[in-house]
Amino acid sequence: MAPLRILIADDNATIRELLRDLLESEPGWTVCGEAVNGEDAIEKAAELQPDVLLLDMSMPRLDGWQACRMLRAKVPATKIVLVTEQDFDLMKRATMGSGAHGFVVKSQLFSALKPAVTMASRQDPSRSDDL
Repeated sequence: MAPLRILIADDNATIRELLRDLLESEPGWTVCGEAVNGEDAIEKAAELQPDVLLLDMSMPRLDGWQACRMLRAKVPATKIVLVTEQDFDLMKRATMGSGAHGFVVKSQLFSALKPAVTMASRQDPSRSDDL
């Protein structure tokens, strides 16, 4: 079985390193690239065609909301998991119309990241309302 290829998009290098370590500790998962802002995320996603994109909501140039909408058109097969510092309930409601396939609150990365990526990776890419 081919590895699950994941792209990380976050402007904070420490967070990217933490995400990489958490993701690559899962057998069969590999981080295929990293992006430092919304524009970079769009370019790298188009180039690398990852299975899953972890997309920080608060980034320079294009924030996660703007990038998510553009990514849905550019890489429709890629599942998007939004990563945020926002309140869980607020994010669940807000994410439903964004085109994302899931979300993770940064304060819950250690417990929620792997389940969120797993759930997103199993969804039909055309559906983003299964949150």
